[in-house]
Amino acid sequence: MFSPQIIDSDAFLDMPNSAQCLYFHLGMRADDDGFVGNPKKVSRIIGANEDDLKILLAKRFILSFKSGVVVIKHWLIHNIIRADIYKETLYKKEKNSLGLNENGSYTEMRDGVNGLTEIEAPKWLKIRRGELRTANGTQTARRIGKERLGKVIESDAVAPTLIDLFNKVINLEKGQEQDKLDFIAYWEEKSPTGKKCRWEKESVFDISRRWSTWIRNKREWGGKKVAPKTFTFNGKTIPAVLVGKCQDGDRIVDIYEIDGFGLKAWNYGQWQEYTGSKNDLIK
Repeated sequence: MFSPQIIDSDAFLDMPNSAQCLYFHLGMRADDDGFVGNPKKVSRIIGANEDDLKILLAKRFILSFKSGVVVIKHWLIHNIIRADIYKETLYKKEKNSLGLNENGSYTEMRDGVNGLTEIEAPKWLKIRRGELRTANGTQTARRIGKERLGKVIESDAVAPTLIDLFNKVINLEKGQEQDKLDFIAYWEEKSPTGKKCRWEKESVFDISRRWSTWIRNKREWGGKKVAPKTFTFNGKTIPAVLVGKCQDGDRIVDIYEIDGFGLKAWNYGQWQEYTGSKNDLIK
C-alpha cells in the first residue's frame, strides 16, 4: 500500500505522471524492506524513461546505491510487514548504510543519524497495532487488546492463552466447571495446519460474550426443543442421525448425518447445507 501522506503531497503530484507511475511500480516490486534490485528493468517494462528515474532520485522519493539497487525512502511509512511473514532484504550491505529519520523514512548515514541497528522503535511505530517489526528489526509479540477480548488488555510481552484470559474475565457459577472445560476444548482446537487455534482465527473474540452464548445454548439443548430425526426428499422419509454441533456466529447448530445426503444442519427450524467435516464438530 501507499500512504496518502506521501503520494498526496505537492512534491509527489508535481512530478510527471510517468515518474509517479514508475514510483508505484517500484513500490509493488520492492522486498519487505523496500529495496528494488532492478530499477532500470522495471523502468523499461512499463515504458518509463531514464529521466523518470532521475526525477525520483532528485526528489528523494528513492535512494540509490553504487550497486544499482534503490530503496523506497518512505517505505516504512507506506508499509509495516507483520513479524510472522517478514523476510529481510537480500541487500544487507545497502541496508546497513542507512539510518532512520524521526518520521520513519530512510536516510543516508551521517553525523547525528543513528543506524537502523542502533535505534529503538520511534513513536510513529509504537502507535501501530498488532504484530509489527520495530525499526531495528526486532519483533513484538502479538497484542490482544480490548477490541478482541472485551475487558482484558494485555501487554506486548507475551500473548496469553485462552485459559489465562478465561480465568481473568469469567467468574464461574456453581456447577459450571465442566462447561468451562468444554468451552476451552472447543475454542483451543487447532486448525489442520496446527498453526492457529479456533479462537485465534476470529477477527473479534469477546470472551465474555462468547461464554454467555455458550451457556445460553447449553440451556436450550437441555430443554424441550428437539430437532427432527427425519429428512424428507421427494416424499421419502430418511432417518437423520445427530453427529455433533457447530458454531454459527453466536449460535450452536445441530449437525445430522443423512444417508445419501451427507451432513445437514438443522438451523432456524429448517434443513441447511453444512460444508464442514465431522472433525470440525463439537461432540
